[in-house]
Amino acid sequence: MLWGGGRLTIDKIHYLVQGDDLVPVAATPFARDPFFGYTASNQREWIVEKSQDTILGDSIRSISLEDIRCGGSAHVLEMIRNLPKGPFCIVNAAHYRDLEVFTLAVLDAEAEGKRFLFRSAAAFVAVRLGLEAKSLLSPRHLCDLNSPTGGLIVCGSYVPGSTRQLEHLFSQGEVEPAEFSVTQFVNGDSPDKYVTKLTNQVRNRLINGRNVVLFTSRQYVGEAGTQQGLALGRSIAWALAQIVRELGIRPRFLAVKGGITSSEVAPRGLGVKRAIVRGQALPGVPVWELDENSLYPGLKYMIFPGNVGGPDALARLVKSLAGTDDAQRVDKRTNLMNP
Repeated sequence: MLWGGGRLTIDKIHYLVQGDDLVPVAATPFARDPFFGYTASNQREWIVEKSQDTILGDSIRSISLEDIRCGGSAHVLEMIRNLPKGPFCIVNAAHYRDLEVFTLAVLDAEAEGKRFLFRSAAAFVAVRLGLEAKSLLSPRHLCDLNSPTGGLIVCGSYVPGSTRQLEHLFSQGEVEPAEFSVTQFVNGDSPDKYVTKLTNQVRNRLINGRNVVLFTSRQYVGEAGTQQGLALGRSIAWALAQIVRELGIRPRFLAVKGGITSSEVAPRGLGVKRAIVRGQALPGVPVWELDENSLYPGLKYMIFPGNVGGPDALARLVKSLAGTDDAQRVDKRTNLMNP
């Protein structure tokens, strides 16, 4: 069973599943991100690259699939026991079972007093917490089906996969696009006035029961890989969060696409300090239920990473929330780990 996101690590090479192919991540568009890009698919080389050679490759350990599948948890536990204090250790995994064997060894090591810091995808978190497989959430668990207000999708992600999903969604004619022009925001007379104007446009459409997609213009603006460019990206995410906060209307549903965008909209736009993860809307798309202290208590907040889903994924989600698509019923046959 393949977890949402389709990422595997075999022989220290990190792969992205694309159709029937395993593509080394350095060969994907995500590696060309102007801020977070990289040239290495080998995770040992990636750590060295990201540390700017301050971490030596020889100091990085690895637990292979052979260690996990042939040696079992006892062998992995012994490997963990022998790790010196503080090194990086790559864990190869291509199936939930691999993570289960590794997690059992980790639990035994922790019982002996070992402590670890993990950087991982959501699949490991589910296994580590012992979450059972669960069907995808149905539309009635994702939105207020009786609300006259329209739903809102916010897309700050500009990776090619997100752009293809937007194009497919717009071709269906079931949503109203609201473009956040980065050029106007950056070069206009008043960024605040521009944000207010766009907020009013989105609010009026939601009040009229229309589903709205607020998305950033697709061209990249800024200096790639610089602090100035990173600050610009953050200011755009803050502006999107401000629009959500100033709407003054609870959307019928809310999905946010992009890691930085969703991480800003939650606290800055919705005042989220605590939420409950209820499950997934689509594979790799976790759903939060916002707490009573947020702007809209009980609202389901769908976090749609930029690198998740095929070209029709966003359109399928919108159709399922509108009750016009069979995709949700088909997906519910496949049990997937909670994020």
